[in-house]
Amino acid sequence: MLQMRVRKSAIAALGPIILLLAAPILTAMVGLAAPAAAKPNEENPAIAPRAVNAAVQPTMLFSDDFNGTSLDQSKWNPHYWWRDSQDGCSIVSNGELEWYLPDDVLVSNGVLRLRAQKRTTTTADGKVYKYTSGVVSTGAECWADAAGDKFGYQYGYAEIRAKVPKGTAFWPTFWLMASDQSWPPEVDILELTGDDPNTNSMTLHYLNADGVHNSSGGSFTGPDFSADWHTFGLDWQPNALIWYIDGVERRRYTNTTFIPQERMYLTLNLAVGGTWVGAPDASTIFPNYFDIDYAKVWSARPDPTAPTSTPTSLPTSTPTGTLVPPTPTSTPVPPTATPTRTPVPPTPTSTPLPPTATPTRTPVPPTPTNTPVPPTATNTPTRTPVPPTPTNTPLPPTATPTRTPVPPTSTKTPVPPTATPTRTPVPPTSTPTVTPTPSTAKLLFNDDFNGTAFDQNKWNPHYWWRDSKDGSTIASGNELEWYQPSDVLVSSGTLKLRAQKRTVTSVAGKVYNYTSGVVTTGKEAWADPAGDKFAYQYGYAEIRARVPKGAALWPTFWLLASDQAWPPEMDIMQTIGQDPTVNNMNVHYTNSDGSFGSSNGDWTGPDFSAGWHTFGLDWQPNALLWYVDGVERRRYTDAAFIPKEPMYLILNLAVGGDWVGAPDASTVFPSYFEVDYARVWSARPNQTPTIPTPTPKHGGSRVFLPKVAQ
Repeated sequence: MLQMRVRKSAIAALGPIILLLAAPILTAMVGLAAPAAAKPNEENPAIAPRAVNAAVQPTMLFSDDFNGTSLDQSKWNPHYWWRDSQDGCSIVSNGELEWYLPDDVLVSNGVLRLRAQKRTTTTADGKVYKYTSGVVSTGAECWADAAGDKFGYQYGYAEIRAKVPKGTAFWPTFWLMASDQSWPPEVDILELTGDDPNTNSMTLHYLNADGVHNSSGGSFTGPDFSADWHTFGLDWQPNALIWYIDGVERRRYTNTTFIPQERMYLTLNLAVGGTWVGAPDASTIFPNYFDIDYAKVWSARPDPTAPTSTPTSLPTSTPTGTLVPPTPTSTPVPPTATPTRTPVPPTPTSTPLPPTATPTRTPVPPTPTNTPVPPTATNTPTRTPVPPTPTNTPLPPTATPTRTPVPPTSTKTPVPPTATPTRTPVPPTSTPTVTPTPSTAKLLFNDDFNGTAFDQNKWNPHYWWRDSKDGSTIASGNELEWYQPSDVLVSSGTLKLRAQKRTVTSVAGKVYNYTSGVVTTGKEAWADPAGDKFAYQYGYAEIRARVPKGAALWPTFWLLASDQAWPPEMDIMQTIGQDPTVNNMNVHYTNSDGSFGSSNGDWTGPDFSAGWHTFGLDWQPNALLWYVDGVERRRYTDAAFIPKEPMYLILNLAVGGDWVGAPDASTVFPSYFEVDYARVWSARPNQTPTIPTPTPKHGGSRVFLPKVAQ
C-alpha cells in the first residue's frame, strides 16, 4: 500500500460529474444493508454478520469467521515479522504515528476488531509513540522463520467483509505480500483513508525488467464504507488480477509480465497518521476500529449464484492451473494512485527492527542474506487542481494534489471529469519502438536567464487562475505557499524561485504563512485570446537545475495542455526536500471510458540539491523517455495514452501540503529552486552525459491520494 500516493496515487471523488458517475454504483450496492451504525464500542460492534455464498466448485483454502473470544494464533500473528522483542512494530518509513501492539487486536461477537487508541507507549529501543493500533498477518512469525507462513497461497480469490473507521488520519488496509519476505510484489485489495471513506484504492507493485520498482494503481469511489458492511476481494489468476467490491468487478489488470507468480500471505492493519494521511485532529475519535466479519481465500472466485457449502477442513495444497478471467460485466472504474508502504529492512541485528524506508508498506528483509533488498519505495504525488465554479474571475482550483488545473465550466472547453485520479500505469515494454533521434534538432525555445529579470515575453509569474493581484496556489493539496511574482528572481544567469516564511493575504482574504515562486509559458489568464507564450507538440524539453533541500520543499518541472483541459499532464522533474535523491516521472491521461489514469515512476540517484543536474523528457508520438543527466531513466510506450495536443512549461517551488507535510525547524528560509536554463528542441539532440551519474538505486512510486475538493 503506498503514498501514491499517487499517490499518496491516488484521489478522492470530486465534483458533480463524479456524483453522476457514482449514482448507478450506489444503487447497485444497496444489497448489503446492515443495522444502523453505532458509535464504535468494544462491547457493541453493531454487526449482523452475513455469510458469503461459496460455490461448490472452488476449494476453500483459508477461513476465519472470528467466532471465538480471541485471535486464532494458529492462523494469524498480531504483528509484522519485523516486530521488536516486545512484539511491537510500525512502518516508520511513512512517518506513521502508531505502534502496533497485540492488545489492540480484539475478537468479540464474531468480529475481528483492530483498535486504534490515543495512548503513549515506548518501544524496546526507547522511542515514544502517542498512538497504538492493531495488525494481523498470516506471514512468518519473524524474519527467516523456519516454520514459514501460517498461511500463504499462489492464485485464488481472497475476500473480507469489513467496516472501516471514519476520521482524520485513519488508514485501514487489506493487502498481500510475498512469503519469502522480498519486495515487490505487493497487492493492495482494500486501502482507504478515514477522511475519505468513500474511496477504495487497489494497487499492484512489481519490478520492471530493469529491476526498478513500479506500480499500477486504481480506485473506486462508492458509498461511505464506514457506514455499513462491505466485501472487498481480489481474484488473483496467472493472467489477471480482478478486484471486487460488494461482488461487483471494480478494477482489472492483465499484464501477465508483472502479475505475481509467487506465494503470498495476508495482512490486515489499521494505521494512524503518516506522511500520506497526516495527523489526527480534534475531530478524530479514539478509540476507533477496523472491523472484519470474515477473511476467506478460495482456490478460485466462488460463483455467487451457486449453492453454499461449508468446508470440513482447510486444504494445505497450493492451487495450480490457469484461471481464465471472466469477461468484464461492469464499466471499469478509474484507478487512483495509491500509497504503497514499503519498509526498508533494518540494519542487521539479532532482532529485526521495523523498516525505515518510504511510505510503501512492504517490508524488506535484512541485508546479510542472499535475498535481494527491494527498492526504497516512495509516493508520487500528482497535482491536479479541479476548476472553481465559473465566475468572472477564475479562482484557484480546489481539487486534488495533482498539479493540473481544470478550467471553469465553459461551452468552449470541456471540463475534465473530477473523478478519482486513477493510477493505471501501462508498464513499459522491454523493446519499445522509439523514433530515431536525428543528428541535429531545431531549438524551439530557450532561456538561459542571462538578464536581471525574468523575460515576460516568455514566462508568466503565476498560474492562469491567479487572483487580481497575481497571487495563486493549488489549494487542493493543502499547499501552504501563496505564489507571488516578487519571489521570481533572475541573477547571475540563473532563475531563482524563492520560498520564504512570510505572511500574505490573498484577495479572497485567506492568510498564507509562506510565499514562493512559479513561472509558466501558458496563458496569462483563463481563455486568454493571446494564447500561450510558448507551447509545443512533440520534442525534447530539458532544464539544468539545483533543487532545495529541507522538509516540505517541493520543486517541479512539468507540462500542461494549452487548451487548459486536464488531463493530460507530464511531470518531468519532481522531488521533495526531505528526500532530494528521488526524481518522480509521471504521465496523466484519460482512459477510453473517460476516466482518469496515470503511469508513475521514480529514479533514485545522487543528492540533487548538492549540485547541478539536467532533467529532460523526449516526447514522441509513440514513446515518452525521461532523462536525468543525459541517461534514460524511464520510458512509457503505450501510444494510446501519450498526449497528442500542444502543451506548455511550468516551473514552481511549492511549500508544504498533504503529501510533503509542513516545514519544521530544519527547513531553511529563504530557500531556492535554481534553474540554469530551460530549453525545448524539436527532437532530442545528440548528447553525451557531462555529469557523472551513480549506479541507479531502486526508486518507488510516489502517488498521493488527495482530499476532496474544498
